[in-house]
Amino acid sequence: MNIASLDRQPPHTLALHATQFTAPDGATIIRLVPETLLEAETLALQSVGCRRADDQVVGYASAQKVGFPTWSILSDPANAYYVRNLATRLQLVEQQAREHPQTTQKKLVELATEFAHSMPHLIPIFLEEVVRIYVRINQAPIASQFFNLAREIERKFDVEVDPRRHAAMFQEFTRMGVIGVKEFTTEARKAAKRLQPQEAYDYFFDLCVDRCRAGGLTYSRMASDLRRLAKAAGISAKESDRRLVTNILGLAGFYQAATGFFRDIRPTLVQLVRDNPQWHDKLLLAKPKKLTIEEYFELLRETGVYDGLVADKSRLVTWLVRIIRHEYSRDNYNFWRSQQLIDAVAHAGDALKGKTLPLNERGMDIDLIDALSSGGITWDLSDTKSRYFNWRSWARPGAGEYRRDLAGIVNHPQLGDLMAKTIPFSDIRILKQPLLATEPGRQLLSRSLQHQADRRKNIIGYPNVWKHFYHQVLEELAHTQLGHINPTAVEQIFSYDPVVELQARLHLGFFQELAWPLLEQELERLLNESSRTYHRIEFHETYPAVILRVDGTVEAIDRDRVIAHGTIPDDCYLSSAHLASDKIAVFYSVYSSDEKYAYWLGQKPRIISPPYGSYYGNDETGYTIPIINSITGTESRLASDGLLTYPHLPKNFCGPVIGTGPYYLFKAGKIREWPNGNTYETNAILQEEGIPGIDLTGLLPMKPPADYHFHFWHTAIVPTCPTTTESLCGTLHDQHINIVFQPRCCECGDFHDDSSWLCTPLGQFQSQYKLLGAIKRPGGGVWLIGDKATDRIIIDPETDQIIARDNAPHHNPADHLYDLPLSAHHQLQPRNLDMSIRLRRATREQVAAILANPAPDVIEQTFGSDPVLVAAILRATVQVNDQAARAAQVRPTPETAQDQA
Repeated sequence: MNIASLDRQPPHTLALHATQFTAPDGATIIRLVPETLLEAETLALQSVGCRRADDQVVGYASAQKVGFPTWSILSDPANAYYVRNLATRLQLVEQQAREHPQTTQKKLVELATEFAHSMPHLIPIFLEEVVRIYVRINQAPIASQFFNLAREIERKFDVEVDPRRHAAMFQEFTRMGVIGVKEFTTEARKAAKRLQPQEAYDYFFDLCVDRCRAGGLTYSRMASDLRRLAKAAGISAKESDRRLVTNILGLAGFYQAATGFFRDIRPTLVQLVRDNPQWHDKLLLAKPKKLTIEEYFELLRETGVYDGLVADKSRLVTWLVRIIRHEYSRDNYNFWRSQQLIDAVAHAGDALKGKTLPLNERGMDIDLIDALSSGGITWDLSDTKSRYFNWRSWARPGAGEYRRDLAGIVNHPQLGDLMAKTIPFSDIRILKQPLLATEPGRQLLSRSLQHQADRRKNIIGYPNVWKHFYHQVLEELAHTQLGHINPTAVEQIFSYDPVVELQARLHLGFFQELAWPLLEQELERLLNESSRTYHRIEFHETYPAVILRVDGTVEAIDRDRVIAHGTIPDDCYLSSAHLASDKIAVFYSVYSSDEKYAYWLGQKPRIISPPYGSYYGNDETGYTIPIINSITGTESRLASDGLLTYPHLPKNFCGPVIGTGPYYLFKAGKIREWPNGNTYETNAILQEEGIPGIDLTGLLPMKPPADYHFHFWHTAIVPTCPTTTESLCGTLHDQHINIVFQPRCCECGDFHDDSSWLCTPLGQFQSQYKLLGAIKRPGGGVWLIGDKATDRIIIDPETDQIIARDNAPHHNPADHLYDLPLSAHHQLQPRNLDMSIRLRRATREQVAAILANPAPDVIEQTFGSDPVLVAAILRATVQVNDQAARAAQVRPTPETAQDQA
């Protein structure tokens, strides 16, 4: 409370009393109370046996609205006891609402509904106090819902409303910005009934101004509501509009106004701004949010503001940079082209030199980028993604729009090459004619062709990347006849040397060079024993083992031992399966019903009730960890939800664990230490001193990009087990370690899926893809393991290109190793190390011989006889020959090249 001295009373303040009370036990209580609350405070303390004694005015304080419980005690002293009970409950609400806003809201609504039937006159004021609480904790939407509920109860139970208190309350909540349009316009109608015409108009006018000052929506019918009140008060509609515009122009709510509001008051707004040049800057301060840029320009022209703006280029540039920076920020989803904005930028010309703007490729039109570049703008490219530029819209201008020649982009030192790389060849048939129409367009297209030629050189040996390149570039380019623009680049784009291609693939390797003999044997056996044509083949994480599911059979396999097995229905959806000691717990649902089952294999299936009351999950990138009870010797399994111990089944069981003892569980955005319950911020693991039980010596310092954040859910730090000590994923201090960093979305805070940084005992790596781990490549080198669009991918760390992905057909049990959970990779071993070494050293002559005669015996004589690897090499050979034929089929012939020239 701000207190002013008695020397001078500031406006909008009341006398502040220091009032003395004597408690029943004789103690003295002194309360500082504004004058309007003195009677209520006296009644409240008298209700608990206190007696009022001395009283004096000590200063002045801001006027406070008489709310709950004060007003309730004043208006209904007989129910002061119940009011105090409600007030006691209210004291706990703020903390509860901070922690659980929605849950607390639900309980308060139930409480209000219950009491409304017996004491309806008390509940609206009680709810208004709840509104204040939710405003204080920055939950304005919920606060608005409580305000609406209070008004609904007033109407439903016909609660008598004190006009003065109601007006003060409404003004207070208007300034808080929690009153919706419906209640606001209802207030206009009610004011007309309970107040004198002039008083109603003045009251509602002040509300409208307060609403705009608080940044609330200037709704479509605001001017109409005021005109209706003005008419009753003898004020013309024109004068009412003039007063409104004069008082809200420049306030926050004006720039939030609905489109309908601008239509309603446009004549008045235009005339006022024309007649008052001193108001021009208010209209230039920001574009009203609901107007398009084109509509904003039209308003500026009508009011004469634009004429004055373009007369001063320095002022024009300052305004343009501010408007563009705001309208095309990442927080705004502005995808509308504005020809008038482009023309204004062109008019500014060289005056833009020395100014800087971020290049938001998602919203900025190509012609706007060109106009700004032509003026010499400096681009901030730190957050620019090359694949999102909207070239298709540029190629198809609308009515009244025209294309620029792109000379600004071509000649700009930052954008000439960058923008050439952004031209999508999947749309080249649409873009061809517009680009060929001007010399800068032809230059940009030539550079784009050279970029594709350079890209072609970098995808040799990567079949998945070449497949996309073929469909997105070769096929499209074959139909557009652009050989005359850059003949050398076109020749390089269509070139395909099968020998070089296959040699590169053998050097990069095949994931089938890794093996898990027993797992592959069991998979093959179970497939052979099954009578089904189509099989359900799944793997589930249960480190260090893996759960194999083939149709109705489930097995837990750890290196060279089947630890446990059992059966489940063939056609069920297996959500998770976990191993504890030699028992398997399963959780599945039946497709033919909503029933869900959770039980230990070997026991009777148990239906979970209610069907969605429990959750079991397998995170195929995280780890659950076996824990041995040192007293009983029994083994449990630890996940973020806690322990799984036979024969008990917890209600929930999922979530990753890191650590080697103690262990760290991730819940609600924090790391919780198990079993003692200490909590850490998620980045604490990166501190030099580390966390107890986690030894990062040898990995520190880790140097991820500055804007990358630690991603617990994709990180693994777990103890080695007897069957994983020789893991190809590497070990450090008897730990397996994958630490992942990713950038967070600036809008929602979630992690991006399209880039990451990884630290493991095998090295530190950065990729455009979501990295999960790394594993030694047999014969030398490293493969990175990642995800792309739910597919598991194998990445070459040297080029960051995809070597293989698991969406390819599976021809034998070894091909299913792509699908293993990340924790199971520790069990993999080289299939045939000598053969892998020969593949890494494959010569051009050896590869040419295989291509000339792609037969198993030729491959066996050259590289070795392992049947899985021979089959993989043979498939690669067939694929290379097929791709060579496809490239030759679409390649321009000398005759077509001559036609193009």
